[in-house]
Amino acid sequence: MLNLVRVGEEVLGGGGGALAAAMAMTCIAGIVGGLLGLGGGMVVTPLLLHLRVHPQVTSATSSLMVLLSSSGALFSYTVLQRVNPHYALAYGAASMLASALGMVVLGGLLPTTPCSSPNPPQVQLHRAGAY
Repeated sequence: MLNLVRVGEEVLGGGGGALAAAMAMTCIAGIVGGLLGLGGGMVVTPLLLHLRVHPQVTSATSSLMVLLSSSGALFSYTVLQRVNPHYALAYGAASMLASALGMVVLGGLLPTTPCSSPNPPQVQLHRAGAY
């Protein structure tokens, strides 16, 4: 089982108190992002990068927040019978095709390297004196 206090000590370098502070900050950032209609991703992503969370984890977290926010909105609009099924199917099909095309294009453009990112944003910010 995942020991969150140990993760907090390793990632944040401050033990359980640092983990609790990070969890509180991300919760507040998610609420503010949701209230502003941002889905939370625009607020939480920079926060997680500032907390030195790995960029892939940050991206996945942001994507999950967008998925949950969009699914909640879709459910609400469906219950209120405000979804036009013809538009929804057309938009969904176009989105799936565009996603597949984007994966193929990016898969061909990105070099195959053993590391996830040759120069992650934290390294750039650290070199610029932001940390």
